[in-house]
Amino acid sequence: MEVVTAIKAELAKQIEPERYQLWFESCTRLEVADCSLHVRVPNRFYQDFIRRNYHAHLQAASCTVLGDGLNVDFVIDDELARLEAAAAGGDSAEVALASDDVATVATGAAPAAVVPSPRVRAVATLRSRDHSRLERFVVGPSNRLAFTAAEMLVEQPLAASPLMLYGPSGVGKSHLLVGLSHAIAARAQRRRALYITSEQFTTSFLEALRGSGMASFRRKCRGVDVLLIDDVQFLLGKKSTVVELLNTVDALLSAGKQLVLAADRPLGELRGLGRDVVSRLEGGMISRIDPPELATRRGIFRGLGELHEVDLPDDVVDFVASRFTQHARELSGALKLLETTSRLESCPVTLEMAERVLAELIRHRARAVRLTDIEKAVCDVFQIESGSLQSGRKASEVSQPRMLAMWLARKYTRAPLSEISGYFGRRSHSTAITAQKKVDQLMACRGTVHLGDRACGVEDAIRQVEAKLRVG
Repeated sequence: MEVVTAIKAELAKQIEPERYQLWFESCTRLEVADCSLHVRVPNRFYQDFIRRNYHAHLQAASCTVLGDGLNVDFVIDDELARLEAAAAGGDSAEVALASDDVATVATGAAPAAVVPSPRVRAVATLRSRDHSRLERFVVGPSNRLAFTAAEMLVEQPLAASPLMLYGPSGVGKSHLLVGLSHAIAARAQRRRALYITSEQFTTSFLEALRGSGMASFRRKCRGVDVLLIDDVQFLLGKKSTVVELLNTVDALLSAGKQLVLAADRPLGELRGLGRDVVSRLEGGMISRIDPPELATRRGIFRGLGELHEVDLPDDVVDFVASRFTQHARELSGALKLLETTSRLESCPVTLEMAERVLAELIRHRARAVRLTDIEKAVCDVFQIESGSLQSGRKASEVSQPRMLAMWLARKYTRAPLSEISGYFGRRSHSTAITAQKKVDQLMACRGTVHLGDRACGVEDAIRQVEAKLRVG
């Protein structure tokens, strides 16, 4: 029993506590016998999912505890099956309705790392995270519209309902949602706000179907003044959960309540939620959050330093913000490494230390951008044929993308001017210099370029191309 307890403790360290609670705390038992680790589960669903997603973690945990990895085998236990069946309860027809959601989980249509069990106790209460307050959100061109919308909702209930925020991972969507819930709950009128991830929404819904009661679940999600749902893309393919989401949306909107949702992709890529859900969201406010630009990254990194009480000189802030360009999580990771090194070596954080300590991280994250990458990204964004940028055409639908491509090549590659000009079909290296000056001038006066059949701000066009390149 002591060995099993130690293995459980090690396993809990390796995977997130919530996932350990979901998959190993209630309906899974571990036993060590005959040089093997036996994993007893109630049914084939548990067996297949745990084998596929946690087999390596189980082996690693046993190796850490015993010094030598055990064979891991899975056994469907009749007693556990009876306990599971007794705990499930609920109306069998409603459970059958949700079987598509469980099947989606089992076939891997949703990300394996965030898949809920049909027998879990989902925690949907908001965890207090001081660093996610609205006042700590660093505002810049990439997120100003979304932040302004969030402020409006605090001051003016129903100013924009539903509000849909979208953008790639790590750009601050969750920070805004959690910050909103804190700010709303702190107001004098004491409006009730619930922040919940789509994973928690799904697991709570399935648990309610299997015995805990739909009435309680619906009171929790619909009995609030503001419901904030994160990672909506998680619901794609979960038919019965999407139906419940639609009913929840309708109930909140008809009652004059506020709804805020966040996703990692635009609404056009969430058609799997169904026409009805999408049309409801289209009737509200939609705001994109882009990866933070340099000035915003500086502010984020400096703010993280203040939160963790780490003194960061200006040259260190500039160095880190210019090297870690994707999202705030990179900056947080860099700060933690600098903070730990500073304590270990009993010395302040300096530029020399940052260059030394972060060198490996920077090499790991750096991705060499090639001229061919820039050409492809520009052609994709401007929807022009491959090879157009090398042609001799001078029409604006080609000359403007070519000009931006040369500007990006100067920014993200070490290619000499002659190589850049030659690659894009020009003989003189001065062409690349001219292109850079023109783009700089357009940015200074907030000029536009032609993107298909519409005018687009030059900075917005550049951000779209950089998103294709996945650079900052």
